[in-house]
Amino acid sequence: MLTKTLLRMLTVQMLMEIPSLKTNVEDSLIAPLDDGKDARKWPDVMASVYTENLDRDFGGQRKPIVDLAIDLLAGVQDSFTTPDGEVVVIPERMNAKAELMCDLVEDDIDAHMRSISGEWAELWRSFADFSGPVRSYCGVDAKGHKRSLRRIVMPMSVYPSPVRGGALVGVWADVVSKFESDGLEQYKAIATLMRKVFEGTGNLADWVRGIEQIGLDRSSAIILGLDSREDYNRTQALVPIRVKEITGSLGVSMDGLVTETAPPEE
Repeated sequence: MLTKTLLRMLTVQMLMEIPSLKTNVEDSLIAPLDDGKDARKWPDVMASVYTENLDRDFGGQRKPIVDLAIDLLAGVQDSFTTPDGEVVVIPERMNAKAELMCDLVEDDIDAHMRSISGEWAELWRSFADFSGPVRSYCGVDAKGHKRSLRRIVMPMSVYPSPVRGGALVGVWADVVSKFESDGLEQYKAIATLMRKVFEGTGNLADWVRGIEQIGLDRSSAIILGLDSREDYNRTQALVPIRVKEITGSLGVSMDGLVTETAPPEE
């Protein structure tokens, strides 16, 4: 469901506006993932953003419900997959500095999502509403699996994907237009592709089977969860967003954004 994709993209863009990511974290890494399992590939990852548990039965409501999850990590020590397919991420040993860092970032994320102004934050709040209490887990997820130092889960009611064949309208038009004009580079390509598909100017078969041929590289394809060809490699495709920070007093600005591609698996 492309609503989940747009929610992940919006969340990452919004997190970039949070002052604590500029002042409290010297080198943070925010990865827009489908789930938390790929975080182990980057031992210095700060946060992974993903969605899960989409409720397509709206229970009489107009909007679907999806859980937005943000994993705050202070390094990943190891990971393994259980016999039933569950991915367990083992964080580095907890220490006072890491715990304080997560406390600060968690509080700022919560405040930013709810009330702090900012272009992306305001757009995010127009696209998604809190549909239940925010849940926080320390060291484990709701099933008891070790996932991260701190995990925030937010049930959100979101706008469903529009019907293909007509012009984008309302909040979808606002969000897609914003990404096309001001989004991170890999998101611009996705937004343009979304518009083509929904407004009937794109070829859906090419979208599913030939991502690279229409200008969407592997780095962008992973955010949509689409394979670009049969030998597609998720590890090579995932591109986290690294935020290089300038240490100093409050209010310093970002040094810039660069993307990195993970090395291929052996």
